[in-house]
Amino acid sequence: MLPYCAAAQEREDRTLLSQEQMTWIINEVSGDRAMQHVLEQVPYQRIRSAADYDVQFRETQVITKFAKEYGFSNITVETFDDEKKVSQPSVGELWMTSPKSVKLFDIHDVALSLVSQNANGDLSGELVNVGSGRVEDFAGKDVKGKFVLTAGNTVAVYNLAIERGALGVLGVVANSPQRAIDYPRQIMAAYVNAKPGTVAWSVTPEVRGYLESLILRGEKLTIRSLTKSQEVSGRGEYVHMEIPGDGSTAQEVGISCHLYEGLVKQGANDDASGCALILEVGRAYIKLIEEGKLPRPKRTINFQLVPEISGTNAYLRKHPEKTKAMIGTLNFDMEAIRIAASRSYWVLQRTPDTFPSYINDIAQSMMEYVSDITRERVRFRRSLAGYAPTQPVESPHGSKDAFYIKIDKHYGSSDHVTYMQHGIPAVMFITWPDMWYHSSDDTPDKQDPTQYKRAGVVALGGLVALASGTDEMAAKVLAENMARGTSRMGEAQVKGLGYITDATTAALPLA
Repeated sequence: MLPYCAAAQEREDRTLLSQEQMTWIINEVSGDRAMQHVLEQVPYQRIRSAADYDVQFRETQVITKFAKEYGFSNITVETFDDEKKVSQPSVGELWMTSPKSVKLFDIHDVALSLVSQNANGDLSGELVNVGSGRVEDFAGKDVKGKFVLTAGNTVAVYNLAIERGALGVLGVVANSPQRAIDYPRQIMAAYVNAKPGTVAWSVTPEVRGYLESLILRGEKLTIRSLTKSQEVSGRGEYVHMEIPGDGSTAQEVGISCHLYEGLVKQGANDDASGCALILEVGRAYIKLIEEGKLPRPKRTINFQLVPEISGTNAYLRKHPEKTKAMIGTLNFDMEAIRIAASRSYWVLQRTPDTFPSYINDIAQSMMEYVSDITRERVRFRRSLAGYAPTQPVESPHGSKDAFYIKIDKHYGSSDHVTYMQHGIPAVMFITWPDMWYHSSDDTPDKQDPTQYKRAGVVALGGLVALASGTDEMAAKVLAENMARGTSRMGEAQVKGLGYITDATTAALPLA
């Protein structure tokens, strides 16, 4: 569907760029292209082969291929921690061998099922149920030379079980008991360094319940675990690329994502979606510059696709000139799940109050603009647009879901924090909650090209404003910052007065 502008559009539908510029951006940014990037990076969660560690990783190769095709400049791949070694499994099979033969898990089916990546061995033993896996749950139970079944956390119970002579553990890793009920076939990522002759497996809540039911009805279960692993390179690898500024200033800006979060976990939303998105943002920006629809930015734009946090630290330490030049960064963490399906919002995490920055208001302005124009507003229903959004921001293969957004306080745990630790203001965009977070279900089928498109429009609009470097844009940003600052003071006053009115006479001095 082609975007259009209705006669009923109010002056309130404005942001830092002109409506014409925003329409060019809406027309060009493609959620379907971003989706294609994900499908190239992580079409499925897989076990890397030993040979994969001798060349650039698949995700790096995909990004650099597209970056060259799209016309990015200064494309480089650098590594760090080159001497580091990690274990990579090549075989991982978990069997129930009696009372009947059933293969329960294979790492080539569910890569996250093997928690002990370094395990090597062919182990067999009886399965003993220890319930929640607390210390008291082991009382009176002989687990020596046996496998332990638990509803508790795999890693925590593994340590208790091995202390008592167990061969290994079959546990559950879930965000919460409710998630285990809602998603009984899901395994969350977890890792433990196994002691020789032992192993740790995560099973789904569904499989754990099945095994427990057999034990409770008096069956004697035996388990076989077959694993092979080898030591491989544990290096970190990141991609850097640029859209050059016009040379009129030494200032630069950044846009970032994490391409890796470890090498075993390969999530479509967390990790790959942010990188799929900013690759598309850069492609669209380059094309619009070449077509004369957007001016070339004064400030060079640095695209950073890194192992989360460690890669950003490595890059900024290796390139102190970039740390000095960058005046702000937009960080895209998890961007593309279908929001309605995940009970989610697309969230802007502001900088902390101790690190105030105008970059918050650039991001919020773009986010609210796109949210407003792409929703059907009842007060506009008698306009030429009728019962429809003012300017739909949707993808051909995407949903027509509402665009649920939330402007929230600071939260860490991603690369924006690392930028701020180096003195560079940064905000984070994220879809939350994510029902498939860090799990075996974080696959491309959970994603929505429309969400990619909307996030991409916000990202490119914000990036253009941040990288512009003109006096005209500075005046617009200043006005936005002052007005929104006044609004935030009003919100703080509401909260403060509320605390006072809630206080008892005795507690009033503390209110």
